[in-house]
Amino acid sequence: MGFSAGYGATAAFAGTAYSAYGYFTTAYSGWKTQAYVVTSTGSATAATTIQRTPSASAPAGYMGARGRLFINGSTTNMSCEGTTHYNGSAATLLTAGSCIHSGGGTWNSYGVTYGWTGTAYSANYTFSSPNQTS
Repeated sequence: MGFSAGYGATAAFAGTAYSAYGYFTTAYSGWKTQAYVVTSTGSATAATTIQRTPSASAPAGYMGARGRLFINGSTTNMSCEGTTHYNGSAATLLTAGSCIHSGGGTWNSYGVTYGWTGTAYSANYTFSSPNQTS
């Protein structure tokens, strides 16, 4: 008698799911980014973080982030997004949220971050978080 098991992408229920860290470099600094989705029964929200690497304070306005909430593991089917936030004072970490979606479903976070190059912002996308179900 044999036994086989199948594995596939599944969604976790009510909690927080974090993407892998992403990294990018501008002329000014190195940056570490991450997206995460938070669910509870009947609601979901997403957030995006950016921080300077190695950990040091970035001057005001040098980093930005926007939280974006997507449906069912997608990176194209967006439910909603927040506004882009920039650090208003010197900081090592910035977190920006999306809207809060009311209702059940399966959600993931796929954020966008901005690092100052010295003349403009360089936009970079995070990795997508695993799915969470509300």
